[in-house]
Amino acid sequence: MTNATFSFSFDFTTREEYLAARAAWKANYKALTTAQRKAKMDLKKSFRDEDFRAVVRSMSDVASNKATARELLDALASAKEEAQAQYLAAHAPKVAA
Repeated sequence: MTNATFSFSFDFTTREEYLAARAAWKANYKALTTAQRKAKMDLKKSFRDEDFRAVVRSMSDVASNKATARELLDALASAKEEAQAQYLAAHAPKVAA
């Protein structure tokens, strides 16, 4: 069973903070994909060995990792939108009132 936690949140106000958050996100996502590959290999091995308790655990790990990956990808999409909004706000033409 997977005990690792792969949650992540973006908090940035500058480009440097955004890039640092993206680097941390990539490392987090890479660890998650590695865990997912291992869980899938364990699932296949469990089916071959006909160890059905291990199959249930492995299926649970695969499903959990898949859901977490979707959450991380959604967080990345939201962060990209926020970064774009911050960029546009910073570079919008100043209108004199």
